[in-house]
Amino acid sequence: MKERGENQQSIATTSVTPFEIRTHHLDSYMPIVQGISPQTLAIGERYILSSWRSSTEPTQRKYVHDVTGNKIKQHAKDIYNVLQTFNKLDDDHPVAITIGQKDEICKTCYFGQHCSLNNQEEYGGSADAVNHESLDMNKFLQKAKRQKLLDHIAITQEEVVFTDAPPKQVSRATTTARVVKKILSVWERRF
Repeated sequence: MKERGENQQSIATTSVTPFEIRTHHLDSYMPIVQGISPQTLAIGERYILSSWRSSTEPTQRKYVHDVTGNKIKQHAKDIYNVLQTFNKLDDDHPVAITIGQKDEICKTCYFGQHCSLNNQEEYGGSADAVNHESLDMNKFLQKAKRQKLLDHIAITQEEVVFTDAPPKQVSRATTTARVVKKILSVWERRF
């Protein structure tokens, strides 16, 4: 895989701030590309978080508190705004697919402590976020390869810092909204 091609050079050096998507959040954007409205997704998010808030499972309750500060209705509005922003991005707007870095969805969290952890088990997540998200990055790049879109993606390395683990080197894929939406049009949910 090329580190940079002609198209990749222009993507990587643009002065527009990329819209960032953490790989494990790709599932959150996929339904928009496949025809579900941001409003419907935000309502679903509100319903799920409301049910988790009263769950007998402590990790679900802890996650809901970390994400919403128990202000679920406001969080659903914030998620709607992020999804709507993604939905309306110009085709050529840069998008960065990241591993372990806080993205637009992470920025909606009230506390967001789980977003800075590599081991997210106490919040019901993965014991190794970098490994888990690297699998999602590989899936993203495989989908791009099958659609002959790799030449439109710049792959770079960056260091990610966690509050519970030493810094790690991870991949970052920078491309355009058009390419991400095309890949997500054939994306399958993990669960």
